[in-house]
Formats: sequence, structure tokens, C-alpha cells
Amino acid sequence: MYQINRKFKPKKPKYKLWIFLTLMVIVLGFLGIKIIAKGMTPNTEISQATGKQTKISYAVNKRTFDFPALSISVPGNWTIVTNADDPTLEANYAFKSNGNANFQTLQIFIDKAPSKPGVGKVLIVKSLGSSMDVVSSVSDNCTKDQNGTNRTASVTKEQGIDFTCDYSGTYSNALGISSANSLDSVNLQGTSGKTYKVYVKGIFADTNPDYSNMIDAIRSIRMK
Repeated sequence: MYQINRKFKPKKPKYKLWIFLTLMVIVLGFLGIKIIAKGMTPNTEISQATGKQTKISYAVNKRTFDFPALSISVPGNWTIVTNADDPTLEANYAFKSNGNANFQTLQIFIDKAPSKPGVGKVLIVKSLGSSMDVVSSVSDNCTKDQNGTNRTASVTKEQGIDFTCDYSGTYSNALGISSANSLDSVNLQGTSGKTYKVYVKGIFADTNPDYSNMIDAIRSIRMK
């Protein structure tokens, strides 16, 4: 009903709303087309492959033996030598390389010296507690002195350390150890607190052997 003095308020036109909605549809459509086009474009970026560095572990070529008094790691082709293999064996533990005519034999004596301690060459070692470190290179053959004269005394020195030299030359290819406080041996203390006097002797069939395996084995000895 029409009322006196009441003003009529016309409704606002809705064309502005329709224009806004139309523009939104256009913008969204344009963005959608660009996204689809980008997804269909092949990725031609070439990235340089990162090289994988492989660390070679020589530990896989080692065998670790665990005995009541000690543990030791030796090359994988070395085997244990027992009195059944060698009735004259005096060592507590012995190992021999296989598959090579120029074999090597490692002998370990615990708290007893070999009956024939003389060697042709020596390594100077020092105690690290339950293990030992090799602190010298393999010495020259000890059967001759620095002047080339045959030695006549069995005990000689290498870097000021005494060791027993087989000056007769019978065991010129044998390698021994010696330390500052223990002739032809080294004093090691096991993890149990027990002290051991350890003698080591390497015997080589080759006159010009590779000593690296022997030295690594000596360094790996751990007393219990």
C-alpha cells in the first residue's frame, strides 16, 4: 500500500556483480591454460650426474681370529698352522700364506722365547698397552755390519735397540721384533690386566718379500 511521506528506494542494478564474475572467470581460465601448457612442455634441462665415490675397504680381505689369549687379523688366504701340520712348531700361534710359492709364515710366542731367536732382519716396536705399534722400517740384513764385515756377536743393535741377530745367515730371511725394554719381544698388557711377553717371528721363502701383510698382522694383535 502506498504510504504518504515514504520515499521509494530503488534497487541497485546487479550488472557490476556480473562484470566482476565474468572477469574472474576469464582470469582463472587464462591461468588454467598456462598451467596445462607448462605441464605438457617437455623438460629439456640437463643436469650433470653426480659421480658416486666408492671407498674400497681392504678389511674384506682380512680374517680375524679370536683366541683365548689374543685376537689377530691376517690376510684372507692365510691359514692357521698347528703341530699336526708342523711337528717342530714351537709357537703358540702360527699362520701361513697359501696359493703362493713365496709363502710367509707368522709365528707368535707368548711368555716364551723361540729356541732359536736369531733373525736376519728386525722391526722395532713399542707397546700400546694391549697392542703394539711398528716404529721402524724393516732393517737391513744384520749378518754384516755397516762396513760389510761379517758379524760375530749375536746381539746387535737397530736404532739403538738390542736384538738377536743370526749372524750365521741360517735365518737370514727371518724377521723378528724387539723393543726398548724387552729383547726380541714386547711387553703387552691384556684387557684383563695380565701382562704378556710377546715374541713374533716372520719367516719368508722369498729373498725379497713384501713385508706389508706381516706388519699389518703384527699391528692387529690384541691381547686379552
